[in-house]
Amino acid sequence: MINLSGAGIGDRPWTRRRIDELLTSRLAATGTLTAAMATLDDPPRTFISQSASGYYGDSGSAQLRENAPPGSGVLSRICLEWEAAAHRAPAGVRVVTPRTGVVLSPAGGALGRLLPLLRLGVGGPLGHGRQYWPWITLPDVAAAFVFLADSGLHGPANVCAPESADVNALVGALASVLHRPAFFRVPSPALRLVLGQLADELILPSQRMEPAALEAAGFQWQHPSLAEAAAWVAGSH
Repeated sequence: MINLSGAGIGDRPWTRRRIDELLTSRLAATGTLTAAMATLDDPPRTFISQSASGYYGDSGSAQLRENAPPGSGVLSRICLEWEAAAHRAPAGVRVVTPRTGVVLSPAGGALGRLLPLLRLGVGGPLGHGRQYWPWITLPDVAAAFVFLADSGLHGPANVCAPESADVNALVGALASVLHRPAFFRVPSPALRLVLGQLADELILPSQRMEPAALEAAGFQWQHPSLAEAAAWVAGSH
């Protein structure tokens, strides 16, 4: 069983009501699934319940393996409670909580509105750009979930590419393969003005995740390097 349920983190501005919805939508869905499993004579052998890189909060340039401590922000609390809810699955069910990073896709993916701006030559890094974003391409996310379903891994698994990159490098690589400049940096105060708390929780934190569990288990990435990922996003690979 794979659980991806939850209200979109970046879909709307954060209000107190919206933050409550982000948490309760995840806990309610996960609780419903674990309760249903407990009623079955033959529950699923594996429960993959989504988590996120937000678990680690703002961690600077520290390398983050799965045993790193959680952060202290709203997303950290949501991920902590979300993972705890998944582990209430009945005894005998293998629980995996993938902490997924920024998903890259030709359609934009987690880059949302930034990729179209880069294609037009009017995009650029967000904030100072030295914050690490744990990135991964959409095909590798799908392959990682299949791998986790068939593997013997349990507990948290960092789902990101093995090559780490900060926002400056990420945006620069995408702009380069699109043959566009990336001069139009969006300063942190402007992000906070427009996005409020969401900027400090989702855009500006640094998470240098390492996919230690996936690497140790032998997972193979289709796009392990930023250069390969950027070329795929641009449609030139």
